[in-house]
Amino acid sequence: MASKKPPLTRLSHVVPPSQRKPSPRRKPAARPVAAAANASRISLIEENTTMSNHPVNVLFLCTGNSCRSILGEATFNHLAPAGWQAMSAGSQPTGQVHPRSMALLSREGISTEGYHSKSWDNLQATPDIVITVCASAA
Repeated sequence: MASKKPPLTRLSHVVPPSQRKPSPRRKPAARPVAAAANASRISLIEENTTMSNHPVNVLFLCTGNSCRSILGEATFNHLAPAGWQAMSAGSQPTGQVHPRSMALLSREGISTEGYHSKSWDNLQATPDIVITVCASAA
């Protein structure tokens, strides 16, 4: 006769957080070393910007350049320090910005002037940093 396991009592099957093993799919938390390396990169870019009087150009790249990349560009430009500027573009631009994106920016007090859907073929400057905001941008 096979032995039966005793029935689980309420929450007895829950492993306390201190004894949990990390999930193999979960990425480990950012390490202080990586954060320090990123901070070093940022300070190096800031030093180069200050020395050359060349603005740091950040490109927010998406497929359609109608929502996420526009929001990234506008928010970045609203919060960016002097010498940093953002632009956005799409690999297959839709030709229009989603109205809810513009409404959100307006509601948050961020200017909506001059934002339009544009192609990565027509960038006004060479980007120093490229941030993709969707999986199929490139």
